[in-house]
Amino acid sequence: MTLKESFSSKELVRLQFITHKLAIIASTEVIDEYQAFLKTIKEISSDESFSGEEPQLHESLSHLSVQIRRDIIGTDNLKEYSDKETENIILNNTKTAMFNRKGKH
Repeated sequence: MTLKESFSSKELVRLQFITHKLAIIASTEVIDEYQAFLKTIKEISSDESFSGEEPQLHESLSHLSVQIRRDIIGTDNLKEYSDKETENIILNNTKTAMFNRKGKH
C-alpha cells in the first residue's frame, strides 16, 4: 500500500469487504486485528496518502501478520520466533523494501 501514490476511500471500502471473506476462514483474533489494521488505515489516509505515516502502517501490518501466522501455524508451533521477533522481521522487511524503492527514484 505504501508503494501507491495515493489511497482513496474507494480502496478503503474494498479492503473492508475483505472482512467478509476473512469471516469464513480466519480466527476471531485475525478478524479483530484486521479491523484494527483498517482503523489505522482510515486514520492515516485521511489525506489520501500514507506519506510520513509508514511506520504506523507497518507496525499495524506486522501485528496483523503475527495473528495470521498464529492462525495458520497454531500457537503451539510458534517456538522458533516470539511475536516480537516476528514483528521485527516484518518491520525490517518493509523498511528494506521502502529503502530499495526510494533508491530507484
